[in-house]
Amino acid sequence: MLQAIHASWIIPVKPSSEILANHTLVIEDSMIRNLIPTTEWAPSSPDVKEYHLREHVLMPGLVNANANASTALLRGADSLLHQKSISDRRWADEIGYSSYELVRDSTLVAGAEMLLAGTTCFGDICIFGDAMAESCIALGVRAAIASLIADDSSVWAANLNEYFSKSEKLHDRYRMHPHIHCRFGAQATILSNKESVARLRGLSQELDLAIHLSLEPSDLSNGDAAIKKNDCRLIEELATAQLLSPKLMITGSERLSMGEIDMMNLTGTQAVVCQASDMIKPKGISNLGKLIHASHNVGLGSDSSATNSNFDLFRETAGIARIMKSESTKTTTYTDAKVIEMSTYGGAKALGLEDTIGSLEKNKLADVIAIDMSDFRTKPIRNLTEQIINRTEQRQITHVWVGGRLIVELSQLSNSNHSSLNRIASLYESNS
Repeated sequence: MLQAIHASWIIPVKPSSEILANHTLVIEDSMIRNLIPTTEWAPSSPDVKEYHLREHVLMPGLVNANANASTALLRGADSLLHQKSISDRRWADEIGYSSYELVRDSTLVAGAEMLLAGTTCFGDICIFGDAMAESCIALGVRAAIASLIADDSSVWAANLNEYFSKSEKLHDRYRMHPHIHCRFGAQATILSNKESVARLRGLSQELDLAIHLSLEPSDLSNGDAAIKKNDCRLIEELATAQLLSPKLMITGSERLSMGEIDMMNLTGTQAVVCQASDMIKPKGISNLGKLIHASHNVGLGSDSSATNSNFDLFRETAGIARIMKSESTKTTTYTDAKVIEMSTYGGAKALGLEDTIGSLEKNKLADVIAIDMSDFRTKPIRNLTEQIINRTEQRQITHVWVGGRLIVELSQLSNSNHSSLNRIASLYESNS
């Protein structure tokens, strides 16, 4: 199938952040085949589907590198979420549902919310990854699913062997699926068990799977002594464990010291920040601006439920822009293009997907969003990228393609019933 999207502006992100006026993006099946001035467009087939999106901006789909979609239906239950983990055996009894159902339904709701807000790919650490994959496939959203590896027993796995076994099975099941990308997930506390770390490193290398490591404030303030030694306490432990590499993605990186950030850069370790969520956490944003200015690559995440309750990544870009501007110096100049890159290519690179998504380039997958700039609330447009970063609202996202497939059209999901999502979400109201 051939599609041609004619737009007033296109922001490809890579290989250049240049804004292309009056250009056409050509999609063949799932791939981007060309990006040309609209005046040069000549249909090669009568079957081509054309979209004339005047006063629209085309850009890559946003990448939410740390979404925490699996607990979306517990938003508002802050005290419960702060006290417990989704892997806790008592969790299902307290809310009245099995954790499989919770992960499946939460992902449906969160995935739909993300698509409507322009996010085409997200990353998550979860249990019951098969439930998450099931919902992602139903929605058509792309996901990097990190199966939790832990020493403690949970409602999903009784021991370390079972965690690894189930993670490997998930990888085997979806290794060829175009939208599901499997990886390992862990909390920083796993570093205190050398046997667990050695096995995680070995299987990660054997299966060529990346690792998504979640860092919480307690890991730096009052955590285990094994991961709190000095200015480089956590990162030194990761270096000793031979885990630092481009295959490791750390969320909560803004809470690291500058010494640790330097070590991450030297090894190409990926950093992800969740600005809105971290604002309310202890030591939440202490080095966020410095991390962004200093790092080779940074992705954005929304986090959710316990601390953010929102999956709109454009809200993250606005907050990040304010912090970066406030911390800009003569040697670290703020640019709007940097924030756009972080929300797209930066997240894709953090998830190891930069060769296929994150920018509008020939022979990449067509993950594309269209933003309507025709409303009086968006005018006058003097700085387009600044306007997108700071003023974009969900209502402006009119079209979303994932792998060339139109998932959102005229701000409505094309493959999901809105009323059914309302019904699913309502089921949890009396149990939260």
